[in-house]
Amino acid sequence: MKNHIITIVKALAIIFVVMAHAGCPTYLGRFCYMLGVSLFFMASGYFFKVKYLEDEATYVKRRFKGLYLPFVKWSIILLVFNHLWFYTGILNEQYGNAAGGVTHPLNLHQGLQALWSIIFNMSGYDQFLGGAFWFFRALLVSSIVFLFGFKMLTYVGWLKKDIKSRLLPSHSAGGASVVLLSGYSKIAITLAILGIVFAVWQTSDGLKWTGLAQGGYREFMAIFFLSAGYLYRQFELWLAKPSYTHEGLISSANCKTERQKKIVSFANKTINGIDKLIRFLGSTPIVSLAISGIILVLIIVFHPISMASKAKTFSEIYLLAFSGIVGFSFVRNISFLLNKIGRDDEVADSIAASPAGMFRRGLLYIGENTLYIFGWHILAFKLVSMLKVGVYGLPWLMVGGHCTVHSPEGNWFWILYTIVGIAIPLGGIWLYRYCDSHYNLKIYLQWAKTGLQYLGAGIVICSIYFWKGLKWSGIHLWKALKWCVLGIWKSIYSFCQSFVDTIKAGTDYKQDE
Repeated sequence: MKNHIITIVKALAIIFVVMAHAGCPTYLGRFCYMLGVSLFFMASGYFFKVKYLEDEATYVKRRFKGLYLPFVKWSIILLVFNHLWFYTGILNEQYGNAAGGVTHPLNLHQGLQALWSIIFNMSGYDQFLGGAFWFFRALLVSSIVFLFGFKMLTYVGWLKKDIKSRLLPSHSAGGASVVLLSGYSKIAITLAILGIVFAVWQTSDGLKWTGLAQGGYREFMAIFFLSAGYLYRQFELWLAKPSYTHEGLISSANCKTERQKKIVSFANKTINGIDKLIRFLGSTPIVSLAISGIILVLIIVFHPISMASKAKTFSEIYLLAFSGIVGFSFVRNISFLLNKIGRDDEVADSIAASPAGMFRRGLLYIGENTLYIFGWHILAFKLVSMLKVGVYGLPWLMVGGHCTVHSPEGNWFWILYTIVGIAIPLGGIWLYRYCDSHYNLKIYLQWAKTGLQYLGAGIVICSIYFWKGLKWSGIHLWKALKWCVLGIWKSIYSFCQSFVDTIKAGTDYKQDE
C-alpha cells in the first residue's frame, strides 16, 4: 500500500527544486534550496526496510535500475545532441551561468571521454542541461553505503544483542511496557553520527572521496539524512502505539529512604511528562507545523544553508542536518493536511472530480514521477527562456543562460519557469504512457531493440574480421619487413665480406712480391 503522505512530500520537494532553479525570490529560494534535496534523501531512508539486510541484491538492483539506468540514458541523450544545442543556441559560448561560466562544443575525443565518465563514473554529463544529475549519483552511492554500513553494524557486539529488542518488560509494581530504541534504530543513529563525523573530518582536513564531486560531501550528508528518514519512520510507528498510564520507568522497590522515593517519583513524572509532550507534538500537526515553521524561518533569515555547495564551517554541517530534519517534519505535516483535501473524491474520471480532488491527485502524480522532473526540468526551462527573450527583445543567445535568462531581474517569469519545468516532463511521460497503452509501443521498442542487437552483432562481426585482417596484414607486413631487413643485412654483409677479402688478397699479393 502506497504512503500518500510521503508521495506528497516528494511532490512538494520536487516543486521546491524546480522553484529554486527557476530563480524565485531570495527568501523563497533559500527555503527551496535548504529543503529540496534533503527531503528526497529522508524520504528514501523513510522507506528503507530491514528485510533488505538479507536480500542485498534486490535492493542494489532496484537502486541501479531506478537511478543508474535513467542517469546513463538521459546523459547520453544530452551528449548525442551536444552540437544541436550549440547550433540552436540552447547552449553557447557567450551566455552561461550567473558567475559568467560558459560551456563549449565537444570534439570527438572529449565526447568519448564524457561517454566513458557517464558510464563508469556517473559524471561527465552536461552541467548546464543536466545540472541536477548529481542527485542520481549521490543517492545511489549513499544508499548502497547505507545498506552495507547497516549490515556491518548488525555484527557489532553491543548492537547485535539489541537487534530484536522492542519493549522493556513491565515492572512488578504494575507499570506498563515502555518503548525502547530497537537495535536497528541504534544502528541508524550510529550511521547518522558517522555521516556527520566524516563530513566534519572531510571539511576540516580537506579529504576527498575520490571520484565524487565535492569530495563526497553530499554523499556523507545523504547518509545522515537516510538514517534520519529511517528513524523518523520508527518515531511514527512509536506514536501509533497507545500511551499507557504507568507507575514509571524507574522502579522504587529498592528505595530505602523517603528522599530516594521522592527523587524516583520526580524522575518518573518528568519522563511521563516528556513522553506526553512528544506524543502531543507528534500527533498534532498544526502545533508541530507552527514550531517547525518558526525554526525554519529563523534559519532562512539568519543563516541560510543548502546542499548545493560544500560546507565551509562546522556550523553549516550541523545546521544543514538540523534543518533537514525540521524541514521534513514541516513538509510532512503539510502533506498530511493536503492529503485530506479531496480524499473522499476518488472517482475514476478526472473531469468529474472536484477541484480539491484534482489538486490532490495532481500532487500524487507529481510525487510518483519526480525522477522525470529532476532529469528534464532544466531543458524544459528553455521554452520559457525563448519566450522571455522574445518579450524583452533580448539577444537570442541569452536562451543559453543557466538555468534561466538572468536579466532583467525582478519579474514574475520564475512562476512560468516553475509551471513549465514541471508540466513538460510530466506531459512527456503521460504522452508516452498513453501511446503505449493505445498503440503498444513496446512492440516498436522491441523491434528497435532487436535492430540494435543485430546492428551490434554486425559491428562485433565486422570488428572481429577487421581485427583478423589487421592481424593478417600485420603478420605479413612484419614478414615483408623482416625479409627486407634480412636482405639488406645480407647485402651489406656480403659487400663488407667482399671488401675485406679484396683487401686481404691485395695484402697477400704484396707479401708474395
